[in-house]
Amino acid sequence: MRELYLDLMKRTLTGALMEDNDSILGGVRTAGSPSLKKKAANAAGSLAQRFGFEIAYKKPYDPALRETGSDWPARSESMIGLKRMQNIQDAISAIIEDDVPGDLIETGVWRGGACIFMRANLKAWGDTKRTVWLADSFQGLPAPNVKDFPADQGDTFYLQTGLSVGEAAVRHNFERYGLLDDQVKFLVGWFKDTLPTAPAEQYALIRLDGDLYESTIQALDALYPKARRSAASASSTTTARCPTRPAGRCTTTASSTASPTRSSTWTATAPTGARPPDGTCRNPRLPGDSYGS
Repeated sequence: MRELYLDLMKRTLTGALMEDNDSILGGVRTAGSPSLKKKAANAAGSLAQRFGFEIAYKKPYDPALRETGSDWPARSESMIGLKRMQNIQDAISAIIEDDVPGDLIETGVWRGGACIFMRANLKAWGDTKRTVWLADSFQGLPAPNVKDFPADQGDTFYLQTGLSVGEAAVRHNFERYGLLDDQVKFLVGWFKDTLPTAPAEQYALIRLDGDLYESTIQALDALYPKARRSAASASSTTTARCPTRPAGRCTTTASSTASPTRSSTWTATAPTGARPPDGTCRNPRLPGDSYGS
């Protein structure tokens, strides 16, 4: 029953079950886009929404794209795709089975889908001690700080207002699945302000999805040392996709488990202590620790 429940959850959260692939004018695919065509579409859609109407057009659903998280669902709670959801499920299974101490956290949550799935996994395993932490500004992405983080040069995600989802909307998404309780906590604000003082003592699973190089480094600086402490009786492994060139994207799942890390799509595995090639994502405060490119 656990496997059936979690399979249904991940297919629902990613929109795979409903084959959610409508393109809504004024929705996530057009809001804040620099494209003139999409700007016009967004204006028309936003005007219609003011009068209680929605303009959408059907697009063919491609299960291969949804598997890898290569498209954006219009209405569903997560855009990470089924393989990354399975990666989360496998990591939590190993954490529970190996009795690895620590909470779960995602930095950059959008509509909350990955964290809802984390909480669903804890519920399915009957785990009542761990907390799922959601760290996000809940107001979109910051403009690139090119002076300190030149790898973010040219990033325009901060203009895409469809990526801005408020805390109340994310809480409501948890409520819809019956999963908003005391085991779900919100860290509201920019990572540089909230993560260094986050109250969790240790983490068993860290998922980074802040899009910017800056956001990823700030999260690793604050969170990874706590993952190392939780790995006192287990090895610490990191599954990551990090920028090797300007405007690269980071999506990382770091799991302190004794079991081998299971990679998802667009990721690579690098053990602690490996020497990464120049340009890979690394935590400057932990020289020698690597996060594979």
